[in-house]
Amino acid sequence: MSKLGRFFDFLSDDSHLTDEEVIQELKEQGINLGIARSRFEKLLSKMKTHRILLNGLEQEFDSDEISFDELVAESGYDNEVPFEAFTVTYRKGVNKAEGTLIKGDKISITDGMIFTVVITNNA
Repeated sequence: MSKLGRFFDFLSDDSHLTDEEVIQELKEQGINLGIARSRFEKLLSKMKTHRILLNGLEQEFDSDEISFDELVAESGYDNEVPFEAFTVTYRKGVNKAEGTLIKGDKISITDGMIFTVVITNNA
């Protein structure tokens, strides 16, 4: 097992230890705390859940991006119904971006982003 694997096993198995005892044990096992912390923070950032508002309801997504089709489906609409089109708008995006998505689009999401999905009937 790798040192990083032992690091995670150690943290989960010995949760009764104080922070100082954990640090001392990790040092004794030869685990570089700076590298372990850096890798751990990278893993945590990949596991981040984003909270967004979708048609006024808070929802959580585990991905860093979301597609037009996912937003329509999560809104409760059927994207395959003939003669129905959808408008998807967003605001409070990355760098305060706002705009409109069209079918096939994907967008990076951030906490607090607001999406609105409405039916736009074809005329």
